[in-house]
Amino acid sequence: MKKKALALVMSALILVPSILVGCGGKKETADIVIIGAGGAGLSAAVQAKQDGVEKVVLLEKMPMVGGNTNRATGGLNAAETEQQKAKGIEDSIEIMYEDTMKGGYEKIIQN
Repeated sequence: MKKKALALVMSALILVPSILVGCGGKKETADIVIIGAGGAGLSAAVQAKQDGVEKVVLLEKMPMVGGNTNRATGGLNAAETEQQKAKGIEDSIEIMYEDTMKGGYEKIIQN
């Protein structure tokens, strides 16, 4: 499954410039349109394809993919990792959710 996801991401990397160049005036349809080809957008595109969405369109305003993920100089947030367990750090998905909500001033958009 990881190879399929990697292949999809690599395809997205190749197609994004084509989509941007070829979008003038022609009407297109899609099952889902994802705005932003950063870590979240690329992950959403991969997940959409894995969930069976037929036509996924990924749009990016920059000349290359990666978005703010390219600029991230810290780390990625994660919960219940092997590294945490090895160091005796107690963590959970619930704690990570609560910490994330605090960082976002308790604002969330739920579907």
